[in-house]
Amino acid sequence: MNIKTALIAATTAALFASPAFALAASSQQDAATTARLTRAEVKAEVIRARAAGELDVTEASYPRELTATGPGLTRAQVRAEQLRARAAGELDVNEASAHYPSN
Repeated sequence: MNIKTALIAATTAALFASPAFALAASSQQDAATTARLTRAEVKAEVIRARAAGELDVTEASYPRELTATGPGLTRAQVRAEQLRARAAGELDVNEASAHYPSN
């Protein structure tokens, strides 16, 4: 039974180790290729790829450009609007006070 267990363990280790060695070799090749580029060249390539739409846009890489909307309301104006809405009963909507249609 111990020989059988050892054989299964060795086979499993060999199966999982092979891709790891291949990945390590691939990483070394990528590192060797990347090491030849300067920082400025890499930045230029990223800018070019972004302009060409070749980069994936994810939550982390989404460009956050703020647009100017002009002057907004002052704090006093926002506070006055909040007080007006509360006095008119527009803010008192929650589960207890909402008027849901009954079935």
